[in-house]
Amino acid sequence: MKVTVFQFMRFTIVGATNTVLDAFIYIALTRSTDFFHRWYLLAAAIAFFLSSANSFFWNKHWTFKDGIHYSHAQLMRFFMVAGVAFFLNEILLWLCVEFFHVHDIVAKLLASIGAGGINFLMQKFWTFPIVDYEGGVGDEEKSEYTSHI
Repeated sequence: MKVTVFQFMRFTIVGATNTVLDAFIYIALTRSTDFFHRWYLLAAAIAFFLSSANSFFWNKHWTFKDGIHYSHAQLMRFFMVAGVAFFLNEILLWLCVEFFHVHDIVAKLLASIGAGGINFLMQKFWTFPIVDYEGGVGDEEKSEYTSHI
């Protein structure tokens, strides 16, 4: 299975948009209440979850043009991958803030970028693989047949 430049560009656009959404939610939470300012990792978790749900929709329908109907298995794979990215994101955020004393908003953006590459590869090859006529994974373009599975 190949990674196309256009898929990577679309993933980057979706990722950048979701990074802005993630940062906006994070900033809104941490700057509007002392609770979330103190518990910035919880605010990051909420922001990450909401932006991940948005990411699922856009990556499914635009980045990977996955015509397969929604399935619980695919949604579970997406959020498992998002969970790995989330864990990496939280670790990087915590390290940047607590050990390297980077401002939390800058650290949040750095952590989001750091988790993005792993997220792309896992989503491309595991969550949204191209399915061939026999139902296996392959390089063929999605067919009319696979859009009805």
